[in-house]
Amino acid sequence: RKLFRVMDSRLDGLYPSKGAYKAAILALHCLTPEAKQRPRMSEVVEKLEVIQSIKDTSKYSQRDGPGNGNGNRNLNHSPQN
Repeated sequence: RKLFRVMDSRLDGLYPSKGAYKAAILALHCLTPEAKQRPRMSEVVEKLEVIQSIKDTSKYSQRDGPGNGNGNRNLNHSPQN
C-alpha cells in the first residue's frame, strides 16, 4: 500500500502493480548502505528485464494503453531536439 504513495500519480495506474512492487524492492537493494550487499549491475539489468515483462490485472493490462498498442507506455520525458 505504501508503494502507491510514492508512485507518480500521473501514471494513473498504467503499470503492472506487481512489476512496480518488484522494482521498488530492487531499488531498496541498490540503496543498501554496505556496498558489498548491493546487487551487481548485471543482476540489476537481469531483474529489470524480468520486471519489464510482467503483466497483471491492473489498469495497465486491462485497457489498450497509450503507446505502441500493446500497453507499453513511453515514459521517457526527455525533450527531443
